[in-house]
Amino acid sequence: MREKNGKKLSVGLLFAAIVTSLFLWAYVMVVNDPERESTLVITPQFIGEEGVFQSRELMIVSGRPEALQVRFTGVTTDLAKLKRDNVKIEVDLSEIREPGEHNLGFSVILPDEVAWRVTARPSSEFVPVVVDRIGAVSVEIRVSTNITVPSDEYLLKTKEFVPDTIIVTGPLSILNTIGYAEAEVLRSEPLTSTLTIEDLAFSLFDKRGEKLYSEYLAYDNKVTVRWPVVKTKTVQIDMEYIDGGGLIAGKNIITTFEPATIRVSGDAAELESFNKHILDRIDLARLLEPVELTYDLHLPNGMESVSGENSVKVTIEIIGVATRRYSVTNLLVTGFTPPPGYYLDIVTNELGVNLRGSPEVLDEIYPFDIYASADLTGIILAEGVSMEFAAEISLPGISNVGILNAGKYAIVVQLVPENGEGEDA
Repeated sequence: MREKNGKKLSVGLLFAAIVTSLFLWAYVMVVNDPERESTLVITPQFIGEEGVFQSRELMIVSGRPEALQVRFTGVTTDLAKLKRDNVKIEVDLSEIREPGEHNLGFSVILPDEVAWRVTARPSSEFVPVVVDRIGAVSVEIRVSTNITVPSDEYLLKTKEFVPDTIIVTGPLSILNTIGYAEAEVLRSEPLTSTLTIEDLAFSLFDKRGEKLYSEYLAYDNKVTVRWPVVKTKTVQIDMEYIDGGGLIAGKNIITTFEPATIRVSGDAAELESFNKHILDRIDLARLLEPVELTYDLHLPNGMESVSGENSVKVTIEIIGVATRRYSVTNLLVTGFTPPPGYYLDIVTNELGVNLRGSPEVLDEIYPFDIYASADLTGIILAEGVSMEFAAEISLPGISNVGILNAGKYAIVVQLVPENGEGEDA
């Protein structure tokens, strides 16, 4: 009986020891590791922004908080384990499908080891955001500048942009306010050569002309601008003549140009020796009468007309000479020997030849001073067939006289039997 009572006493003592230990442990925990509160400021993470959200051409344009304050309740040892880098606030964007204002719920993610023992109370129950549709616009580029050239010997040509517009992407609500892009380029000295600026820095302006600031706009800043500068020079318009036909360029020709000069631009080295622009080279022997001609301007070596002319009107007058027609009977044939039993009959009896020269010289010329000859070297003639051959006009011993229509005179000949009659017999 005592043994039995002794066992009951041992169990009771053991139970009392356990309860006492629990109370002691609870006391120690309350005293040494009490429940407390702490606060962290956490930056929210927007989940799905670079995936589904962007594929829907949506973006957040306002309301994105830089941080949210979260109050935590727990024991000291657990709270000490909470840091800004292991506590997350996740905002899910996957449910947003249209632009507008949205109040989004979020989750506070704690480390697994303390998540069940710590209570989190954020300062707000939701995150308000404004969402807009993403778009793109082409924006004109402008430049504000004081660039100039030192004198009218230089030409500052129209500036060139590559590309000439920029593509700006961002929310439509902001894109619709963009007016233009503008850069400022200032120089302390005038330009004497072409200026090129790569990666030109510029700013965006709205349609009211006010500078536009937005972190939501994206564009390529790689724009190259070029100010071409070329040398200019005034050059004379002129013609070149080959004396002939009784005409001497410096004596018998008056040439009028409209315009008489043009201002051209081009490479400085090329312009140095370019003092006149020759429109044409004319053989005066072929000039039968005064003429008016129009020439398109074809400038050399990449030069351009600064004064704007594309063509030149040329008037050529003939002075100090007269034209007279002579009946020439001195008709000769050379380079041909008739075969035995035949003779060569010159069917042409006379040629009307036009000469040009000073009246005094023409008065001293008579028809017998003029010769017309045809060269039949290497020619085979058939009996009774009349053939025409070019005749060369000559005036032996006479100069300063031009033969008009040279190369258009001809003599007709026929091979005739000595005992027969020619075609005209």
